[in-house]
Amino acid sequence: MGVAADGGLRTIAVTHQRLLLLALFLASPIVARAAPAAEGTATVPRFEPAPCPKLPGTEELGKASCGYLVVPENHNRPTGRTLRLMVAKYPSRSTEKRPDPVVYLAGGPGDIAPLEVNGFIAADFIRDRDIYVVSQRGTMFSEPALTCAAADDFARELLGFRFYSEATKRAHLAATEACYREFAATGADLSAYNSTESAADFADLRKVLGFTVLGADPYARSSRGHPQRRPRFGLAHHVQRRRKLAERARRV
Repeated sequence: MGVAADGGLRTIAVTHQRLLLLALFLASPIVARAAPAAEGTATVPRFEPAPCPKLPGTEELGKASCGYLVVPENHNRPTGRTLRLMVAKYPSRSTEKRPDPVVYLAGGPGDIAPLEVNGFIAADFIRDRDIYVVSQRGTMFSEPALTCAAADDFARELLGFRFYSEATKRAHLAATEACYREFAATGADLSAYNSTESAADFADLRKVLGFTVLGADPYARSSRGHPQRRPRFGLAHHVQRRRKLAERARRV
């Protein structure tokens, strides 16, 4: 019982830590806001060059060139809504650069890719290959970003709450439910924000930029092989699961 309880507390602590970190970044005025996805008539997927964003802790982006990978929100509906995923290319500085790059996908999924990779780039760990850093669908720097004021407010107020008491859990679930309603009202297909679709985005990136891949971070395991064989778990799964918990809490 003690081991199980300790594991649960560690999970809750990690969740709180991520919520607090995300709230700090979302409070910054330089964070890109969610943009409405538009139905695209141009070729999809495609790559659109753009300036690199700026955010404290991502100083290495100054060495990169950036742009957006435009992909279908739902790959089963290729002529429907589109998403824009920020891609940063950190060029190799070696005179003996190899042709196959490394692609970095942040963990979670849901973490902030340029922030995660900043120290890795600064250390010049890989010198002989270009490194591509991809902001996955729904995350910061992708458009639309599934950010939500209710979740941000909860994360900022969390320090004043009793550690995951019943009241804290109810507040957390209420914020999650509010976010679900907000996202659904935009017309977003929340079922498309999962690892299967992210794997298809990765395949689109390879197609558009025309490269083979040496490797990526551990989360990239979900991008290997045929996308339809990958587990369907991601942002939508998390939101829907929390919504069900909120409904259950109201009935108690």
